[in-house]
Formats: sequence, C-alpha cells, structure tokens
Amino acid sequence: MANPKRHHYLPEFYLAGFSRSDLVWVFDREREECKRLTPKNTAVIGHYYSVEDEHGEKHPDVEIQLAKKVDGPAGRIIGKLERGESIDEAEKRALSLFVGYMKSRVPVFEQWHNDIVSADQKNLLRMAFADPAHARASLARLECFTGEPACASPEEMVDFVARDEYSIDVPRNSSIETMCAVAEEVAHLASRMNWFILHAPARKSFITTDSPFSLFPPPSDRWPSAFPVGIGTPGSVKYLPLTQTIALAIGDAGNALMHEQASDSVIREINLAVAQHAVLVIGRDEALVRSVVRAMGRRCP
Repeated sequence: MANPKRHHYLPEFYLAGFSRSDLVWVFDREREECKRLTPKNTAVIGHYYSVEDEHGEKHPDVEIQLAKKVDGPAGRIIGKLERGESIDEAEKRALSLFVGYMKSRVPVFEQWHNDIVSADQKNLLRMAFADPAHARASLARLECFTGEPACASPEEMVDFVARDEYSIDVPRNSSIETMCAVAEEVAHLASRMNWFILHAPARKSFITTDSPFSLFPPPSDRWPSAFPVGIGTPGSVKYLPLTQTIALAIGDAGNALMHEQASDSVIREINLAVAQHAVLVIGRDEALVRSVVRAMGRRCP
C-alpha cells in the first residue's frame, strides 16, 4: 500500500456488506438528508488515522496496519460466518480485534475521548488557578519550566479560568493512541465471551451506522441502573452488525459460538439499538433506513 490519504472509519469491505447493487443508502441525521452512495465515498475522512511527527508530517502507519492486520482477516472470517460455518479460536481472536476497533475507530469515540481529556485538563486548571495565591505559584512554576515570563497576571488567570470560555485542543495522536489501547482491551474481553451469530431471514436486513457497536445493560433487577455498565458487566449484551444478513451478539464469559435465526422483532431491536447514538444510518434499502430514523423520533424528509 502506497501512502493512503482517504481513511475509512467504517471499512470499505464492511460497508459493501450492507449494499445493494454496490450502493448504500445513508441518512445523515444532522443534515436531515438521505443519499445513495458508494462504500468508497462513505464514512471516509482524510488522514483520519495519520500520526503527526514533531515536524508536522503525517504518517499513515496506523491506517496501513488496520487494513492489513484487522480488516483483511475480518473480511474473510465474516464471510465464513455469513455462510453459517464455524471458526476456530485464532479466527475468533482475529475477529475480536475487528470488534474492538469497530468500537474505538469511529468519530464518536474520538469525541468521547476528547471530552474526557478536556474535562480533566479543565479540572486541573481550576485547581491550579483557584485563587490568586494558587495562580502565583502555578505561574512561577510555568516560568521556571519555559524560561519565559507569564503573559497574564495571577488575577487575570483566575478570572479567565473561572469564566470557562475556552476550549482544550486535544492532539489527534492522543486519541489514536487511546483508540488502539481500547480496541485491544475490548478484543481481549470479547474473545473470551459467548458469541451468537444472528441470521436475518429473507427480505429482512440489518443496518449499520457510524457507531455500530452497541451495548445493552443487564435487566434492572440484576444490575442497578446507577451502576456503570461495561463490556464485561455480567448480563450485558453487545451487538455489532457484520453484514446486512448477520449480526454478532456477544454475551457473558464462555467459548460458545452458535448460529441462530433472528426473528423480525430482534432484527428491529438491533437496528434501533445501533442507530440510537448515530449520525449516519446506513442500509441497503432507502425505506428501511428512513423507517429506522423515524422510529428514533427524527424528521425524515
């Protein structure tokens, strides 16, 4: 691979699995518009996974490795599952890595990461500039570190931080690093859980979105709603549509892999689940995509 500049946060092969006649219907819930696009021109951002060096040069190593070590193997394994075949432990681990990245490689994950980092940094600033005394000490340490005089007085910094009219610019390199770490952790957990491959009957299909990995909490009688829910929470169910005809449901710890026929109601439940926090709703049929969007309470012209 040369030097790819167009990076798909939903792999092109993956999008093709939701296409009809090599096209997908994409509803943009922010723009409130529905378009028919090729997988090549869907869910793509220039240099999205490129890492910048100290000179500002972009390096696509992450994108190249995603294509080679994650997406390539996943495409072959998903094909086997779609045909109703079994996979071995090595293939399950390989597809688990794909599952992990489908959670962390998307823009909504980047935004989540940036929001957390920004909130943490602002909390540190509020402590450092809580009052003029703290501000003087913080500015003195900054001057010692940089060798440059402070550009504002302690009182000005206290007022600036208190007004909270600023934003924190989180470097993309940071969110990419977190993306890879989270994908590995999700993969580690998912590979040790029970898998159910849900097959859609004829004339029914799964959709996907720009945030296709979804997590269902356990029933409220098993897990109090005030408690946080994660991948490993007992009783939680994790869904990821794999193609228009199959979806992966991940349960509790175990090594089972079972193929099951999905009912119409289960297909609808999964489609609504993956669309819940999505901006882009993607499917093979315009009517299906619009139906899901309307069910989410959004206007669908």
